[in-house]
Amino acid sequence: MSQVRHLLEDADPLHDDLHLIAEHRERLRRTILAAAVSGVRPRQPGRRLALTVSAAMLGFVLVGGWQLASRLNTTVQAAVRFEVRLAEEQPGPGLFQARVVDTDRVVYLHNEVVVANGDVALSRSEPTRAGYSVTVMFTPNGAEKMRQATSSHLGKPLAVLIDGEVVMAPVIRSPVTESAVITGTFDAAEADRIADGIATP
Repeated sequence: MSQVRHLLEDADPLHDDLHLIAEHRERLRRTILAAAVSGVRPRQPGRRLALTVSAAMLGFVLVGGWQLASRLNTTVQAAVRFEVRLAEEQPGPGLFQARVVDTDRVVYLHNEVVVANGDVALSRSEPTRAGYSVTVMFTPNGAEKMRQATSSHLGKPLAVLIDGEVVMAPVIRSPVTESAVITGTFDAAEADRIADGIATP
């Protein structure tokens, strides 16, 4: 009887196919179970390509955005910080004390800056009897700001600051307009450095 059953199984043309289908089902079942345990979904065609393209696009946006932000946030600064402020001989509300460089003189500065680097059209060093000075030529807008500020401050000091230090504070005798001369204890190299560094690049 056993021989007959084996003979019939051997004669069945689908006998081997059934074994292959069972093996295929078992492999598929194991794959699905493993994926469920690890939390990983079975890979879908085209998903890797989509992820790669998305990552590339994200990189492009991040790099491009960073470069644009860098350009927008870049502040051009002059090598030498130049400011002109109105000053007083006596302390008062809203004023802050500053000493004129290389002297014992103290003045009291207003918070507002009258003109700064952006108001300078040209600056150059020039020899004087005592050493060197720096001549500053203002832009039309800068000249107008100087005229307005100094016209209402006659008889009082005008402080010139280089890199935050008061290098001179002359008393205003008449309105200042197109230009000003900065004097101090400058040698040739220092005067050149100041003149070259005042104008914004």
